[in-house]
Amino acid sequence: QRVLVVGVGDSSHFDDEAFRSAVDCCLEALRRIGATSLAIALPGRDIDLIRPERAVRGFLDALAQSGQPGGAWLERMTIIDAAPSAKNMVSA
Repeated sequence: QRVLVVGVGDSSHFDDEAFRSAVDCCLEALRRIGATSLAIALPGRDIDLIRPERAVRGFLDALAQSGQPGGAWLERMTIIDAAPSAKNMVSA
């Protein structure tokens, strides 16, 4: 098992671009090491800088664009978040 930590900088400058940059960085690093499973706390969710639905959609968009020719590289993923947000994430 490995742990990857990616910072997004000062929270006052957090925006969609910072979110996407952090997610892209994570996905690229995971692909390079050959990871096939992932547990992730989406950037900005820990201090409620991005709505859960928007975070999940942004993550899934980034994941779709990170695919390799010939098939998906990620077999399993778990999104980590506070319990009240889970309902919103499932409906996203």
